[in-house]
Amino acid sequence: MLAICFSVAVPAQVKIVVPEAAYRAYDKIDVEILNARSGDASFCVQYGYVLFVDSDHTEATPTPVYVQQKEKRGWNTLLTGPDVGSALHLETLGRGQSLHYPFRVHTHGTVRLVLD
Repeated sequence: MLAICFSVAVPAQVKIVVPEAAYRAYDKIDVEILNARSGDASFCVQYGYVLFVDSDHTEATPTPVYVQQKEKRGWNTLLTGPDVGSALHLETLGRGQSLHYPFRVHTHGTVRLVLD
């Protein structure tokens, strides 16, 4: 079982919206990035990662979020994309606009999503 948590100290101007609070490993998670600002909001999306669902199927999974897993000593960032060969692309959302980024996580426990 995979649980997703969020911690917000101040009202967010760009929100990460996830439909469910718990998923199984390998489930598709549809992350929505929502601009709650009165103006434009920009963020980077990492392209170049290909997920191997099984030996016959792959998925391209561009993502703007880092995935961190809770460990005994704190939060550790998971390597969910390529460390070589990826490309960053700037996305800009107008007020009230959103974009969806489905991806999968191959882990168990509690994770959080970080938009940098």
